Amino acid sequence: LTFLHDLIPKLYENGIRNMGFEFALNSDSLLIKEVITNKDHFDQEKANQIIFNLSPFWGYKEYIDVFRSAWKTNKDLPPEAEKFMIYGIMHDFDFSKMTTRADESNVAVMMEVRNGVTDPEQFMADCIINDFVKKNKKALIFCGIHHAFTGFKGNGRRVGVIVKELVGDRAMTISLHYPWPGKEGM
Repeated sequence: LTFLHDLIPKLYENGIRNMGFEFALNSDSLLIKEVITNKDHFDQEKANQIIFNLSPFWGYKEYIDVFRSAWKTNKDLPPEAEKFMIYGIMHDFDFSKMTTRADESNVAVMMEVRNGVTDPEQFMADCIINDFVKKNKKALIFCGIHHAFTGFKGNGRRVGVIVKELVGDRAMTISLHYPWPGKEGM
């Protein structure tokens, strides 16, 4: 993720002032804004909370450092300058609805865990469409490769495909440091 941390100021310099971030809840987007636009200090406690609100299993320092990089970029800007913003694109979860590992395969239980979100891919695509596309804002979307495909229509409708159907070639997938086995495997 060091690449992403280093990329944020470069994105800003090149007119891309927004990021959609799979590893934060959409409902935490205002909290993210508080953290990354605070002129006085980086609020580590709030940054930790954002990540842990998604899942305590994804509480990596490197994800928190994405917010820190945006904060560093923003703190040195003039007060009137547009800020670099990060929006969560993941839906809320309520893991208390799960009682056993087998619940992961139970459609009804998972619907409760996802607070009624029937299609997580569509939810994330809708966040991107509402937060960026409809507002004509350029954005980098940081998400897992299985969500990001823009030209692969196998294995269900993915976020990238849904967005690309709306915006055409303005959406693309960039994959770095990810194994890509050939037809013969790895």
